[in-house]
Amino acid sequence: MTTPTALPYVPTPAQRRARLIFWVLMGFAAFYLIAEHRLHLAGLWRWLPILILLACPLLHLFVHGGHGGHGGHGDPDADSAPAQDVPPVAEGSTPPATIPRTQRSHTHRGDLP
Repeated sequence: MTTPTALPYVPTPAQRRARLIFWVLMGFAAFYLIAEHRLHLAGLWRWLPILILLACPLLHLFVHGGHGGHGGHGDPDADSAPAQDVPPVAEGSTPPATIPRTQRSHTHRGDLP
């Protein structure tokens, strides 16, 4: 049994007319709402920069998901993984200045499938 393919949606002339009337009425409503309440909106513009700054920490915590503590973005089990084997330093020689660390994969939420 085969299913028919979906045809693109084409509104009827009555639906197009209804949409046009709806958007014209919404335009009138927006005009009168803004005209009658412009003083209230002017007071809002004064507080808008402060509200945006106050929203930044909340967005950072809830949208970005924080940073997973002090370990960074990587695998949470990678911090508790055993250290690499480092060859012993011979007697009388100086140890290396830095020990190379293992590279961990770094992913962001946008990179996930």
